[in-house]
Amino acid sequence: MTEPDHIDPLVYISIVNWNARQLTLNCLGSLQQLDYPNYRIILVDNHSTDGTIEAVRQSFPETEILAADENLGFAGGHQIAVTHALAQQADLIWLLNTDAETEPDALTQLVGAYREHGDHIYGSVILKGKNDPVVEAGYMWQTKEYGDPKQALDHNYTGTRYADALKHQAGILEIGSIAGSSFMIPVNLIRQYGFMDPSYFLYMEELDYCLRLKTHGIKSFLVPGSVIYHQGKGSTQDNPKLQQLVLYYRRRNFIRIAKNHYASTHYRKVIRTEIWVGLKSFIRNRFQPHDPASMYYSDWQCLGVLHALLGKKGKTLAPERYV
Repeated sequence: MTEPDHIDPLVYISIVNWNARQLTLNCLGSLQQLDYPNYRIILVDNHSTDGTIEAVRQSFPETEILAADENLGFAGGHQIAVTHALAQQADLIWLLNTDAETEPDALTQLVGAYREHGDHIYGSVILKGKNDPVVEAGYMWQTKEYGDPKQALDHNYTGTRYADALKHQAGILEIGSIAGSSFMIPVNLIRQYGFMDPSYFLYMEELDYCLRLKTHGIKSFLVPGSVIYHQGKGSTQDNPKLQQLVLYYRRRNFIRIAKNHYASTHYRKVIRTEIWVGLKSFIRNRFQPHDPASMYYSDWQCLGVLHALLGKKGKTLAPERYV
């Protein structure tokens, strides 16, 4: 149900941090410029060891901080904020990556779309940086009703220039799913359908959520007037092993997405391809000259495929072990 025009819905902004102190401070700084009048910020700290909590308390004392006892991952971390926001009678919850910075009207644009279209999922246009007008994400994920899964990873706007593709777009755009770096959900949907599945731990949980809600008639809308700048890599940017861990979770969770949302014939094709590519990489890395770093990279992808086939979920590999 859409809010009356004269009421500014209460928006809780949820940011999950894990050892990304400076990025978190940058993100919170950009939020001070928002022109939307009715919002609160929750920082969920996923058991960081870099002093983020103390830095945020000093620089942004108005931010509500909820500290987790361990690294709960993306959905698990946001779930803490969601539970708190529901208890505080929030109307909307805006998930925002810690390595993102916002334009002043980014939230106003999202809420405006919600006012007009009601209980659906809304997301921002994501640019690589303020001096780089190339769109980083705007997902057009395909599911089984669309046919060939080879199109599953196509992004409709990725690589295009914002001014050319979206800046002058009239109205919002229905797309396959919203990127988790800027993801706004009406609390009515959470009360009715629940939240994201924390057993993905990292990556693709927002895709799974959009596809699950799509079966209930809930649409995913890209709001061209809402712009954020997403640095990418966040907590992993200075740690090659953590970047390789990301590849493990992406590979494992992609296969799970295919299993849950593709037709069985397409899923079998995905499995055959993943096993074949994985075996070739594994063998090549052992019998041909190689860069040790690339072998490590490939082996972690292979492990992701194996764990997916074994049905492993959750935090099977803990990022904190590689800090």
